[in-house]
Amino acid sequence: MDAAWPGEGVMVQSGPFDGISTDVAVAKVTAWLEETGRGKRAVNYKLRDWGISRQRYWGTPIPIVHTADGEVAVPFEQLPVRLPDVPHYEPTDSGQSPLATIPQFVNVTLPDGTPGRRETDTMGTFACSSWYFLRFTDPENNQAAFDKIQAAYWLSVDLYVG
Repeated sequence: MDAAWPGEGVMVQSGPFDGISTDVAVAKVTAWLEETGRGKRAVNYKLRDWGISRQRYWGTPIPIVHTADGEVAVPFEQLPVRLPDVPHYEPTDSGQSPLATIPQFVNVTLPDGTPGRRETDTMGTFACSSWYFLRFTDPENNQAAFDKIQAAYWLSVDLYVG
């Protein structure tokens, strides 16, 4: 097999359910779980998108500038956005990030002269830690986090312990 099969299928290595097609198998397995007391049918509502932003000082800044005409990505030449050095910061009463109280960070001018307000939420720490293994594929690179060709050569690996 070269790729996962995303379509409907037939159950295999599933005991009494072997050979049953997906459309029938779901109902049969659910009924069996209820009959044997191992589970019950349920419908979940109100599933929400995963929010990545946090209202705090630390974390990876979200590289977006809010303008009168909408949101604009921070120009590539101005990346990475770095958190400002501050002697101390306090949470805001409004629930905004502490970064929202630092005008030197918040108020920006885009290269074309458009004034904007930098996004003050930061990404959760998983955004910082979900890619670092790629650096191991190209540790001497001083121009980018990693080279795509090097990453393609070294990855994927059979076991990675981070």
